[in-house]
Amino acid sequence: MKKIVSGEIVLFLVVVGMTASLNAEQRRSRRELLSLPPNTTTVQTKHDDIAHFKCTTRSQATISWKMGTRYLSENDFGVAILLCNDSAFLKSHLFVAVTNDALRGKYECFSSDEPDMAMETFFIENDPAQEKLLSTEDTVAIILSLSIAFIIGVFIAFFLLRGNRRIKKEKAMRETARSQARRGHDGAQ
Repeated sequence: MKKIVSGEIVLFLVVVGMTASLNAEQRRSRRELLSLPPNTTTVQTKHDDIAHFKCTTRSQATISWKMGTRYLSENDFGVAILLCNDSAFLKSHLFVAVTNDALRGKYECFSSDEPDMAMETFFIENDPAQEKLLSTEDTVAIILSLSIAFIIGVFIAFFLLRGNRRIKKEKAMRETARSQARRGHDGAQ
């Protein structure tokens, strides 16, 4: 009876702990969502992908793009800005070729109507599936170190077996010599 009661108590504590853990994670994710600015989009890109962002304002205004604290221009490395103007709206497209980690980060779109307030905010992050993969150099280093360890292990095993055989052979020869000496067989003359 005590085992059943203690098992139920343990089960109850596990369920309560998991529920509390999930609630804390949900609160944390809600807090993170609330701390993000409005009109925020997060894009996860692989190396050499192109991220595309779009910002729209009325046609009389102008649109500027900012990465972190620096304004972007068409001449910046890995960046292309395309403006499309129709009668009512001005659309600006930002293309970012993510060729290195310096191009990842926060991108904002500003309108000349409200220059102090970002209309759209975009984040470029690493692709989580790609973050866990090893680079080519890491893979080669691991293979090389494992092969060296294997070769060293083979040499150690070889010398241990060889030494063990020699010890057994010497021991057998000594035993043979002793037994012959005891019996008086020092050799026929």
